[in-house]
Amino acid sequence: MLSHSNPLHARGGKRNDERRGQQFSVMELKKSTAEVANLFKCIMMVYIGGPIIVMGIITSILSLLMFKRDTATSSATRLLLSTIAATDILFLVCCFIFWTVKEIFSGSPTLVAFLNSPFVYGFLFYICNVFELQRNWLVVVLAVERLLFFLKPLEFKSIWSLSRVRGIIILVILLSCLFRIPVLIYGIAKHDASLDPAVARLTKLIHSLTDCILLTILPVTVMAVLSTLTAARVRAVIETKRRLDNDCVSSVAGPSMPSVSHSGAVATEAIKEQKKEGYASNCSADKAGAQTHNRVIKILHTVLITFIIFCSPAVVSTTVHAYVAFHKITSGPVDVVSKILAPISNVGSLLNSTSNFFVYIIQSRRYQKIIAEMLMLDRCGLKKFLKVTNKPAENSSG
Repeated sequence: MLSHSNPLHARGGKRNDERRGQQFSVMELKKSTAEVANLFKCIMMVYIGGPIIVMGIITSILSLLMFKRDTATSSATRLLLSTIAATDILFLVCCFIFWTVKEIFSGSPTLVAFLNSPFVYGFLFYICNVFELQRNWLVVVLAVERLLFFLKPLEFKSIWSLSRVRGIIILVILLSCLFRIPVLIYGIAKHDASLDPAVARLTKLIHSLTDCILLTILPVTVMAVLSTLTAARVRAVIETKRRLDNDCVSSVAGPSMPSVSHSGAVATEAIKEQKKEGYASNCSADKAGAQTHNRVIKILHTVLITFIIFCSPAVVSTTVHAYVAFHKITSGPVDVVSKILAPISNVGSLLNSTSNFFVYIIQSRRYQKIIAEMLMLDRCGLKKFLKVTNKPAENSSG
């Protein structure tokens, strides 16, 4: 007797097979996407981030040594610059342990288990984020100092005293530690299965919002406003000096004099010559001052552009992370984008710390001379590196 299959059962079995195939394809796609994201993270944090970290640590140490040798810059400014350099060193060292070392020795179960233990992971994650937040706001404080120097040049030393700067630095450090406490809790909760998952979700959301607002968007906005105001103030100072120079020229020429005796004419000519000599010296000093102010504008623009360029990936990344954390997204294109953006923003942050040496130091002729003497470049046949032009030294604010 011939048996015949039920067509409804056959169709149902076919649909089940299709569903299983689709689920298997989705799982394979998720797996391959996760592997690609992990590979990209490894390349960015180990092969690209590793050398950047080493270079940044070396240049930041050089910065500290140079600030120690510098006697022309005010003590308050040197304290602020030294604190930024020390923060860069600590941030880069922590990042090297947290990212690079962990990726390099990922084949060592003992080390990986130690670094991924709740309290070790949470503490490393916490101090990395504290130093990063502290660095960004110390750079903003430096921008405030530049504005004050040109806004209140006579009262600057009394306003920007060493004790006041020390207090501001301590305040920035304490606030950075305070605002990053959710990061510590999140780092511990992420690797501690005994804690409620809701704790990890909530602290992750707070961490993402803190990154988005306090770490990136707010500092970049404040830096842009302060740099614009400072540049406008410097241009106003230059324009005022130009007007004074023009008045000086007209006063040196003087009104036409009636005919006088020979001795009177000689005396008049002598007075005019003295005025011309005095004007020439004042003019050269004003020209030198204008060159210094133009150089300050150039440095301010470089600082702003560098800061914004290296913070831009973090602005996008932290915004996406905040969106993912708020909507509890664990898969899909947005989640993949957030995982790809994270290493890019991390490398941008590393470059931000490394670039401080080149932004604040290499553009200063005084610091070029100090570093050349420190590295004994004159003994290596590079004496011309030490030949600093007779242009005026940078202002006392650094």
